Amino acid sequence: MSFLQEAHHFNVEQLNINAGGAGRHYDSTNFRDVLSSNVSFEAMHDSSQRADAPKCHAETRTAVQEEIMGWIVHGDGDEQPTRIMWLTGPAGSGKTAIMGTIAETCEERDLLGASFFFSSYAGTASRCSKRFLIPTLAHQMISIEGYGQLGEKILASVERTPMISASNATVARRVLIIDGLDEVSAETAQDIGRDEARQANEAEQVEILSTLLHAANDPSFPFRILIASRPERVIRGFFSSKKAKCGTRQLVLDNEYDPGADIALFLRSSFAEIRRRYNLPSSWASDDVVRTLVERASGQFIYAATVVRFLRSGTVPPHARLEYVLSLRHQGNPVNPFEPLDALYAFILNSSPNPVLAIQWVSVLEQHLTPDKIRSPRKLPRFVFAKQLLDEHPGQGDYLFENLSSLISVSSTEQESGPSYHLHHKSLVDFLLAPSRCGRTFYQAFSTAHNDLYLPRLAQILRTRSPLVPLDNSQYGYFVRGLLCLPVFRQSMESYIVWALERGGNHLLWDAHVAFLHFAAHDLVVASSCVVKLYSYFHSRCGPLPRDCSPTCRHWRSRILQSCRAFGWMVPTASDLFLQIVYVKMGGWIDICDHFWPPYRPVVPSPMLEYQPGWGTCDQEYEGYLAAAMAMYSKLSDDWETQFKAEVERGVRKDELYDRICRDVGQV
Repeated sequence: MSFLQEAHHFNVEQLNINAGGAGRHYDSTNFRDVLSSNVSFEAMHDSSQRADAPKCHAETRTAVQEEIMGWIVHGDGDEQPTRIMWLTGPAGSGKTAIMGTIAETCEERDLLGASFFFSSYAGTASRCSKRFLIPTLAHQMISIEGYGQLGEKILASVERTPMISASNATVARRVLIIDGLDEVSAETAQDIGRDEARQANEAEQVEILSTLLHAANDPSFPFRILIASRPERVIRGFFSSKKAKCGTRQLVLDNEYDPGADIALFLRSSFAEIRRRYNLPSSWASDDVVRTLVERASGQFIYAATVVRFLRSGTVPPHARLEYVLSLRHQGNPVNPFEPLDALYAFILNSSPNPVLAIQWVSVLEQHLTPDKIRSPRKLPRFVFAKQLLDEHPGQGDYLFENLSSLISVSSTEQESGPSYHLHHKSLVDFLLAPSRCGRTFYQAFSTAHNDLYLPRLAQILRTRSPLVPLDNSQYGYFVRGLLCLPVFRQSMESYIVWALERGGNHLLWDAHVAFLHFAAHDLVVASSCVVKLYSYFHSRCGPLPRDCSPTCRHWRSRILQSCRAFGWMVPTASDLFLQIVYVKMGGWIDICDHFWPPYRPVVPSPMLEYQPGWGTCDQEYEGYLAAAMAMYSKLSDDWETQFKAEVERGVRKDELYDRICRDVGQV
């Protein structure tokens, strides 16, 4: 059960921590260790990963901050007190900067209960998973004077200890700060289609909101809750519902808070700093320039921030870069309020020496190499692994991204302050996913990178069993383990198999199979599972009996078994094939992985395995396997299936029945 399900009232029993220990007794010290394993330290407002996160520039967003702080401190005195505030606004309106600044202010004034900053682009999988929310909040509560009892009760929830109220008249009401709720992703999202993933993500977001609302409605709950997100449909619908509307205060970042004045103040301050750094005249970036940029920003702080980063980056002088920005044409299209931002994004992307390839790299990094989808070793930072995977020549990735530093931060080494690759703002992906905004060329580059760059590059690597840019021995093993743990191999492998077969790629699949045999020396568990996935795929469209196998299935299975034996692997026997028939007939499932296992000491294979075998053939040994398995099956009585079901209804365990069948055919 999810720790957020069935949250009917505020009781820490409803805040179960999915740490593998529900229902077992832990002493406080041990359970703190269990808790820590489910805490996302990176999601806290003061984490090292958020060291460069946006904050409100001095003297900006003051009206918004004053309204939020007034609610936190004096909200109980409102005519209609509320325990939840929802801060919302479009992409780039400054929500995260405001939330980060509020968190710091609350911490300075001893008003912060706990914080969690969700982010699907941060480089850490735990920052987009609901599973880490409650443990992370509980971890922070434990250390608060006057709230330790509540934290301990959350710790004790796995022992089903009744909750004791932590509210105390002498303890000031604190605030829980939760930013980026719209970025919560279901942990199953990577295994399903786009529409199903969106629905799963939305369900988790509503589940979190429902739990927080139930908690806030309990008079003993000692916190206010400040939530920020984009006004996405399901979140907007939740806060508009009758159950949430009366207990929630909504704060929309619109023109009421005069964002233009704050953007102008930010630009003037940033331009003054640039003038000092480069000894530019005081006339540079005049008030007219500021007014033009404020008008183009249309309340989007991300536009102003991107302009400033662009002026500070690269080898072209700031005054020339500012002229480029001002020369971008705008049609004043009311249908697209992001037109100035889109023009700026397009201009910067076009400054790459190969914009289409750079966008394809961004697509692969954002859709296939996110932290929740790769499990590369800690010694292999994300962007380093991406370069090893995608580089056609040394330094290609750095060259592609060299002029894009105002949009993308990259580093060849993992920094203490955060990941080696991240987007400055997720609105760049929104831009690339909308052909009406980015244009057909950029949209095609981003949306087809899976088939046009990612899978072809994997095929090249599998054929040569090496990246296109060779690695030294100290890095090769790390790369192979990272490669094998990519979702395309770690899951069903069907997307790669289908892509290869659509290109007449029997040779592509054979290259992959032989590569997995070699890679077993670096990760025998994952490599063997990849071999099994190929072995199982070709049989998936055949019937359960050996005589039902198609010529393609017979060919592939015989070649796979033959090559595995040549590499010294343990492989399924005729008895294993027979038992698999019985399992399938009775609606069961046998883990064929148990019957494929590489040697612990690699065997030098025969040279014949280095080239493509003849297609459409099946060796006599495998035909003998099939005949032997069929002979065993023929020994069973005609009504064995009926007998099997009757025995199960009598309470006999299935594994006992399988053992009995094996004895009956003389295989034990």
